[in-house]
Amino acid sequence: MALHNKQSLKPHTHGLSGWYRPNDNTYNADIELAKMLAGLNTSLPTINYVNNSYACATTGSMDSLGETCVSVIIGRPQWKTDRLENLATEVSPSNALTAAYQEDNNNFLEK
Repeated sequence: MALHNKQSLKPHTHGLSGWYRPNDNTYNADIELAKMLAGLNTSLPTINYVNNSYACATTGSMDSLGETCVSVIIGRPQWKTDRLENLATEVSPSNALTAAYQEDNNNFLEK
């Protein structure tokens, strides 16, 4: 009987962690995000962003629109226009979402 050395492998779990608290202190934001990501227990790379209004970490795609808005996409959405499809392919899916929001903030999810 052979003994196998079992390694605990982290799953490829996707996730999004963070908060939006305008005018709040982000003093420990990096530490708090690290704890949230530890709870996610993923082996996937993450993107982190912290400013005075929000902190966000994701295994997906993230794009910032100034100090008060961030777009995050996990997965690969289908776009209805060639321009948004090209942005998603050439830059990132979240960049295409940001562009759709800038075009029409009321109906951007329909694009």
